[in-house]
Amino acid sequence: MKTSALILLTSAIGSIACVTEISDVTTFNATKDDMDLILDVRTWSEYIGDGSCTSSSDTDKCNHGHHSSMFFLENPFRGDSDKASVYKVDGSNTVDMALVDALVACYGDAVTTTKIMVSCHSGSRSGAFQDALVEGGFGCDNIYNFQPGAKGLSDAGEAMQIGAGSPGVFDWSTCPADKTGPVAETTMEAGTTMDDQEASAASTRAASWSLGLTAARLLTCLFM
Repeated sequence: MKTSALILLTSAIGSIACVTEISDVTTFNATKDDMDLILDVRTWSEYIGDGSCTSSSDTDKCNHGHHSSMFFLENPFRGDSDKASVYKVDGSNTVDMALVDALVACYGDAVTTTKIMVSCHSGSRSGAFQDALVEGGFGCDNIYNFQPGAKGLSDAGEAMQIGAGSPGVFDWSTCPADKTGPVAETTMEAGTTMDDQEASAASTRAASWSLGLTAARLLTCLFM
């Protein structure tokens, strides 16, 4: 079934941003079964719906849970914190590129034809991850940002899952090609501490996608 999501080609920050938006729940339901993978890039607390967080725009931010089609993309470099694959650094959405590299390796030769949908709370973080996937080598027409996110699904009365399962954390062993998953740098330079090394590795892995790129989409994504 063909998607009716809007496809925009926009120029931003000296490069081409190829954006595919799924802008409503009806289109989501019509296209989700055509996807090779649907990823949720929120925090673990948001995904499981443990009620531990709120925001000024949504007091139920950590109560929505997740859709049964969406795997949680766990960031192992965030330790015991939020496990989020997209997080704020100096006010900008930041993507840990080790996760993108692992997904590229996961799909191997099929990377340009693999269809992936990305979701978050209401479209901002998933848009940043979408940009990173396309930058990493995925085909721009096949990477979809589900703009309404978990809030949109919940508000529309869709069945949402509470807890760690259904389907839960994405399992790298299910990859059709490389099953290694995200790998961090392990070499420590002389004179540095483990904290220094982790900070340096995180800086190397992460790519910050500014709000200017999001604005260039011509579709406004809500801030969480």
